[in-house]
Amino acid sequence: MAKPPIDALTAQIATQSWMAEWRRAWVRLHPNKECPMLAWEDYSPNEQGLMIRAVRAAIAAATPENVAAVIARRED
Repeated sequence: MAKPPIDALTAQIATQSWMAEWRRAWVRLHPNKECPMLAWEDYSPNEQGLMIRAVRAAIAAATPENVAAVIARRED
């Protein structure tokens, strides 16, 4: 069964959520270094579009099996 397309607002929210998760991981791994990830507004519209496309591709590639594997790793 094909997944429904993701609208622009949902894709932007998913991208910003991914960025927040990335920042949390960075701070956990590098507590004494400034995070290189900028705020969403600091990226150009072109850069924002590229990030949104990458997140859309990741969502399209997601299957129940690989999502379950990621969740299992986080619980460790």
